[in-house]
Amino acid sequence: MRNVRHVGVVLVLGVAACGGAPGAGGANPVTTTAGSAENATKGAGDAGDAIPKAPESQQPNRCAKGGPFPALSAAPKPATEPKPLPCRASDKAAESSVAAEMRAQFKPTRPGSTLDVSFGCDGLDQPIARLVYERGVGHGNQLEIVQISRPDPAGASYDVIGIRESSPFMSNPKTPPFQVVRAKVPTDAVHARMPFVRAALQTTLREVLPKSGLTGYAAFGSSSTMHALVRIEDAAGRSIEKKYSDAINSDGQGQFLPLLRADAEIRQIIDKLPWQDEPASGDVLKLFEERFLAAMVESPAQDAWWVRAAYLELAGRAGARSLVPSILGLLDTPRPEGPSSDAWERKQEAAMEALAKLTGWDARKDAKGATRPIEAAARDFVAECGKVSPVAR
Repeated sequence: MRNVRHVGVVLVLGVAACGGAPGAGGANPVTTTAGSAENATKGAGDAGDAIPKAPESQQPNRCAKGGPFPALSAAPKPATEPKPLPCRASDKAAESSVAAEMRAQFKPTRPGSTLDVSFGCDGLDQPIARLVYERGVGHGNQLEIVQISRPDPAGASYDVIGIRESSPFMSNPKTPPFQVVRAKVPTDAVHARMPFVRAALQTTLREVLPKSGLTGYAAFGSSSTMHALVRIEDAAGRSIEKKYSDAINSDGQGQFLPLLRADAEIRQIIDKLPWQDEPASGDVLKLFEERFLAAMVESPAQDAWWVRAAYLELAGRAGARSLVPSILGLLDTPRPEGPSSDAWERKQEAAMEALAKLTGWDARKDAKGATRPIEAAARDFVAECGKVSPVAR
């Protein structure tokens, strides 16, 4: 039986109370909003006549110092997927291993209750062509995204690419704000772990309460949080995806325990790969664009604010200027009433921090460096940056 490995607090745990301080690196020099007309440059000579300002339409756009925004390299999401295949024979050894670990890790909420573990059918072909894996923590807005893929079904190796933010707890001041990985792993190393990953993703946990003699409630809670996502695809594009982005507590066990087992198997493949301090470009940037759009734009259900803030922070650090139009869309929402106002404010701040890094212009500050209201800064970002057209594909 394999023990689930908890990384961080758990492999993907953290305290969600922190929004994360703005990081350095990968950004253009940032300027604030332009001064008022009365501060325009004075002309030469004793007369001191002001030089007429150019019409607004002729002034350079403050968001386009790096030129037009690059076109997205990520392919559009398919409208539909192929139909699932008929269920194939399951891997009984993998299911037995996962079931034993679930029973060992699950914490009953009632004395005398038992755990029922069952497995479904994923409907995918036997060889897995692509695996996408995410892990994150709330404290510091950490996020790691990895893809394991094999374009050639007969290939002797899988390609691994990824991008991650460096830990905010690193004491080395020279630690880069983000790192990337590009490597190859033997096909056998991936295939050895896939039966356990697939079994974990199809695991259903159900606590069976005793029929009588209920004597108490033994639930647990925690301020620790985790973000874990595992997606697998076959060569035809069929896919399954499981995700958990929430606190570690009794109610979430049925979701996060199977994901932690899948996580532990994937870490066996990628843990020893070398991460490099280099720019995000090419296939790595394409992967990040895809995952950003899936989480921030395409998903019908929004992740926790700290997960969205992590995506935004990594976008700014990685210099993903192609995502500026998508980030602008996140600002075009009114402030809600009630407790959700705080999460809205954190998301707006994270989006504007990313825009400041990606454009070199910070609408959050006035000409004297004073902080402007969030709504006013967001309005100006949308108005100014929205004038810049992305480069056509």
